[in-house]
Amino acid sequence: MLDRVFDCYEPFFGGGSGMGVVGIDGLGVLNAITLPIAIVGNDYNLIWTNKAMLREMGRELSDIAGRPCFEVNGSKAPLDTCPHKKFLSNVHAVTYDLSDSCLVPQTGVMISPFYNENGVFIGGVHLYFDCGSLAYPAYVKPGKGEFAGIIFENAPLAMALVKDRNILLANRRFEELFGYTYDEIKGKDTSVFFQSEEDFKRFGEVIYTKFRQEGPVITEQLMRRRSGRLFWCRFLGQSAGRGETVWILEDISLQKEIEVELAKNEEKFRAISCMASDAIVLMDMAGRVTYWNSTAQRLFGYSSREALGNDLHLLVLPDEQISAYRKAYRKFSETGKSKFEGRLVEFAARRKDGQRLFVEVSFSSVKIGGEPFFLGIIRNITKKKEEEERKKRLDVKLGQVQRLESMGILAGGVAHDFNNILMGVLGYAEIALSKLVKESPARPAIQNIIDSAQRAAELSNQMLSYTGKGVFHLETVDLSKLIEETDHLLKSMVSKKTVLKFDLNRDTPCVNIDPTQVRQVIMNLIINASEAIGERSGLITVSTGVMHADRAYLAETYLDEDLPEGFYAYIEVADTGCGMDRDVIKMIFDPFFTTKFQGRGLGLAASLGIIRAHRGAIKVYSEPGKGTTFKILFHCTKKGLYGETGTAAAPPKIAKGDKTLLVVDDDESVRTVTRMMLEESGFRVITAEDGRDAVEKFKKYYKEIDLVILDLIMPHLTGEEVYREIRRLYPNVRVILSSGYSEKDVIGKFIGKKIAGFIQKPFMGEELLEKVSKALNMS
Repeated sequence: MLDRVFDCYEPFFGGGSGMGVVGIDGLGVLNAITLPIAIVGNDYNLIWTNKAMLREMGRELSDIAGRPCFEVNGSKAPLDTCPHKKFLSNVHAVTYDLSDSCLVPQTGVMISPFYNENGVFIGGVHLYFDCGSLAYPAYVKPGKGEFAGIIFENAPLAMALVKDRNILLANRRFEELFGYTYDEIKGKDTSVFFQSEEDFKRFGEVIYTKFRQEGPVITEQLMRRRSGRLFWCRFLGQSAGRGETVWILEDISLQKEIEVELAKNEEKFRAISCMASDAIVLMDMAGRVTYWNSTAQRLFGYSSREALGNDLHLLVLPDEQISAYRKAYRKFSETGKSKFEGRLVEFAARRKDGQRLFVEVSFSSVKIGGEPFFLGIIRNITKKKEEEERKKRLDVKLGQVQRLESMGILAGGVAHDFNNILMGVLGYAEIALSKLVKESPARPAIQNIIDSAQRAAELSNQMLSYTGKGVFHLETVDLSKLIEETDHLLKSMVSKKTVLKFDLNRDTPCVNIDPTQVRQVIMNLIINASEAIGERSGLITVSTGVMHADRAYLAETYLDEDLPEGFYAYIEVADTGCGMDRDVIKMIFDPFFTTKFQGRGLGLAASLGIIRAHRGAIKVYSEPGKGTTFKILFHCTKKGLYGETGTAAAPPKIAKGDKTLLVVDDDESVRTVTRMMLEESGFRVITAEDGRDAVEKFKKYYKEIDLVILDLIMPHLTGEEVYREIRRLYPNVRVILSSGYSEKDVIGKFIGKKIAGFIQKPFMGEELLEKVSKALNMS
């Protein structure tokens, strides 16, 4: 009788065709039984166990499936007392009490035959129970091998066998569902379970008609408990033959209440969610989309029809993140915990068209109809992230500028003081050399002093170049021709194992640059490239060309100081050397930073200063072991041709004799050397040791003074303040400014003030006399 009940059980759970008592495809329902159950083949191999069995054994199904039951039990062969061995001897349902030699010792075991879909015997179904505590209904006797009775009684759903409107059998769950005892239910007319006789008749007419025409029927039905309270049931019914019908019922009252409530609120929810500025997405526990509002459609480009039923993460995550998501989801499936729940999480996403965007997501778990879901609120933060990235780049560049300015002040100050010292060395050496006869053996030594001091002056000028305050003489230059004219010098700077290749674009537009300074930049880069290659064989390529640089490209250069978009001529120096990592790249332009044992750390620092002074940019590409490329960009000019020069001016006559000059400098050696140089040419010289002394001397001798040589950085009064005072006393006074800084940096403070000239320290006597003569010859 009960076997016919279980033939009807499977359709309710979506199981397959019956096999023995319960089909293999329908065995999932046995996981709801609290008693351990195992299926053992006629070869003793374990075919399947329910969850209660696995809990009892403390094992995983994957660990024991396919293994002989006696081996799992710790034996090498079946024991004589093995229940399964006895069962196989006659292939009849048997019951053994307190078996010590089975998978669950010290329990009773019931074994029933198990057949495949073709009716072939393949093993037995073991059900383990505690003989002292298991209670059986009056109609089930374990000794008779009624395995189906045990399953029937412990089934998680209400079950009954009905004939001629009366209950023949009912399990405990049926009793609990309707509030009757078994004695009260047995033989009872089933109409009492419906809200009215009319309802029962309509139900019978529909259900029994379908039994005959369609087989098993699943429907929802309003039913009545013993207390008179109505509730909703999911009902499965099927004919069991001989006028008998199997009923299987599940209480769905809560689900129906939720459905009604959701129906009431669905329109309101949809209206709110459609108006929401954020995407609202509902997913089941497998990650499949079950709700997708209009904002989600606009944000990701998928219609609701395209999104529903699909995995959200496969829809919106970039391909490179899918693997990490699957790993995280597997962990969630195992633990039931997600590190994302209840948190705001930012991640990169993609639209249907492949466009990337950034989103901020808040996930929370909710229950709808008793089922768990994930509710996701997704906000587009692409503009916010872009703004943050822009601000971050600005902060980095501001930090770079501030660092460079700080280092520039240091380098400029050192160069200024160094130039004052060199002024004394060069001046005294030159004067000493002029006093010696040509045959004097001291002349070569004095000349070496002068040469060394001039090299030191070049080093000082490199420091000034880093600050962008070196001496610049701008010309309209073709970069390709500039490199061609220097190629022999560049080739001499690389080792014999290194190939220097030129790839010069003949149509590169001209740029306004100081060719001497830019040539120095190229030489610095070639030297660095050669040293990066070292003793190995390698290649250095020098290229020129023109490109259009937009703001995005310029923003990645070092340093982009709001350079305009447009066409830029470039010089590119690429090598196959050792390359650099990110930490080194961040520091390569700092003065005195070097990775070389004997390096000074001024080559690239000076190059950066020169490029900045030209309003250009540098872009660096480098990876360890893959070489380095420097690209130098200069804004193109439409006017001027390379090498175009005016008629050279005739050198001025060197004035001598009858002129009086005021020399103002706070450095005694500079004052003394300058005075001696001028007096050698017959000038009368008055000296002042600071700004205040200069004003006093000028007040006293201004009628005699023809020219003032004025230092800019002095105590008490600066050169600018002294200039203002002496011009107030005598507006037509002629002044030559003197400084360790470059003319470009100094002269801007005196635009429109009729300066007679500028001379940068350290200077030689001939240069000084040329400047003085030119100033005195001014009309």
